Amino acid sequence: MSRLRIIIIDDAVKARETLRLMISENMTNIEIVGEAGTLPDGVKLIHKTNPDVVLLDIEMPGHSGLEILDFFSPERMHFKIIFVTAYAEHAVRAFELSAVDYILKPVSPNRLKQALDKVTLGQINAEQYQVLKEQTAGTWNKIALKTGDGIVFIPTDQIIYLKAEGAYTKFILMKQEPILVSKNLAEYEKLQSAGPFVRAGRSIILNLSRIKKIGKASDGSVTMDNGDTLAIGDETYKQLVEAIKTIKLG
Repeated sequence: MSRLRIIIIDDAVKARETLRLMISENMTNIEIVGEAGTLPDGVKLIHKTNPDVVLLDIEMPGHSGLEILDFFSPERMHFKIIFVTAYAEHAVRAFELSAVDYILKPVSPNRLKQALDKVTLGQINAEQYQVLKEQTAGTWNKIALKTGDGIVFIPTDQIIYLKAEGAYTKFILMKQEPILVSKNLAEYEKLQSAGPFVRAGRSIILNLSRIKKIGKASDGSVTMDNGDTLAIGDETYKQLVEAIKTIKLG
C-alpha cells in the first residue's frame, strides 16, 4: 500500500513540530512532504507537492484556514483536508453538520491517528468545505447529512421538521423522501441559532417557516406545510407563539 502524502499548514512552529513528531512515532504509512506557516505559502506547497491530505490550522495571522476554498475551484481540489482547530464546542457543530473531518487542539496522538486512518483516497467532495465555510460565517444555506449512500446536502429551507427516532434523527423534507441519519436530535440543536428552527418538546425540532397552521391552545397541535399534524404541549405552544413573533417568515 502506498504511503499517504500529507502537508501541515500551521503558523505555530511548535504545533507543526508536535504533529510531525506524532506522525513519525506512530504512523509508518504517512509521509510528510512539506510544511508551511501561512496559508499563501501552504497553497504554493499544495501546488508543488500534490499531497493526498492537508492538516490545516483554522486560525492563522492574516488568514483563516477556511479561505483555502478561495484558492481552489472544486474541480482542482485533489486533496482532502483535516482541520485542526481550537474552536469551542458550539463552533464544532458546524464541522459536524458539514461532515468535514476535524481535530480539536490540543491534539492527541490517538485522535490524530483516528482522523488519518479514516481518510480514504478518491473523489473529493468540495461542497462539504463550502458548507462549512458558510456555516462558520453564520450563513446556513445547507447542511450535510451522512447516510448509508454517502453524504447528502440539504438546503435548510427545505427542512420541514426533524423528529427523534431513538438514537437516530429523521429529516422530514419538502418534495422528497425523509432521510434517517445515525445521530440523535440533540446533535442538530445548532440549527436553532442558524435560522427559524425551534425545539418543540423532546422529540421534534420545527422549521417555523414551514408551519402552515397553529391550532388553538386547547388543540395542542401544529400543521406543517406537508400536511403533517404534530402534537405539542402547552409550554411548547407558548414557545412557538413567542418564537414566531420574533421572526419574519418567508
